Amino acid sequence: MVKRDSQVNLVCQLIKRIEHERRQVVIIGDSMIDRWVYGHIEKCQDNCQKLITDHVYMTPGGADNACNSLRNWSGINTNVYSYYSHNCSYSSSSEWRIVKTRFIVDDKIMFRWDEEVYPLQSSCEWKRREAVEMIYFADGVLLSDYDKGFLLQEFIRVIIDLCKSRGIPCVIDAKRRPGLYKGAILKYNEQYASKWKCKLGVCTQGHKPPIIGGGLPISRNLPPVECVNHVGAGDCFASHLTLALAYNFSLEEASIIAHSAGRVYVQYKCNQAPEVQEIVEDLDKESYAV
Repeated sequence: MVKRDSQVNLVCQLIKRIEHERRQVVIIGDSMIDRWVYGHIEKCQDNCQKLITDHVYMTPGGADNACNSLRNWSGINTNVYSYYSHNCSYSSSSEWRIVKTRFIVDDKIMFRWDEEVYPLQSSCEWKRREAVEMIYFADGVLLSDYDKGFLLQEFIRVIIDLCKSRGIPCVIDAKRRPGLYKGAILKYNEQYASKWKCKLGVCTQGHKPPIIGGGLPISRNLPPVECVNHVGAGDCFASHLTLALAYNFSLEEASIIAHSAGRVYVQYKCNQAPEVQEIVEDLDKESYAV
């Protein structure tokens, strides 16, 4: 177990390694848009409730959010491969898109509406080939699997096997059966663990420290933080886990870094990427020796 030592901060170590060498993180999977509709409730003429829109935000979701979560880390290269990459833009005239719209009143999600329009599988093959080619230049790979069609089972196996042959970490933000991801590092939540009886990789537990390999939670003594937005926190955790593994941190060390990144992420609205200094300061509340 990684023991406490007030002289060591793993995020600071990661910063130093990034300053020494620029590495490549490749993110492959399902991209989408998170649409946030903030409003208030009024009575309509039919004496039922209606939502009056106050303002609307568009933010990256899925694989795009995983990439966006790393945008404040200077000195690294990131690439996203998916059906498409929104880059926080949205056009209702797009011939295909995945949009998750959340309607929020008094800072609570009242309702969610999903709009999912997919392209033909044949039109995605060139993007899959491009992703495979990029793995030859990668130092770490994240598969952001929302099971929306881009990550075909045979495509997943090709990626995992190629990462294994190159000796680089392949992290899976898992949604489907664990056997599909054999040979990769699984990142999943408590619901997934319960459904599949999974004790592999890293299991996140919301605000509580993650569990490694079905063992005990990482030993941490951190004060609680206010959770303003949990949506996309798993993307943030997975991307930081992959980043740390790409720089040769152990799975436990990488999970500690990722957990602090997630703690920062949930304190802001609308998928905001954590600042590196904020992650440093969160981990400073309890430091660890390597």
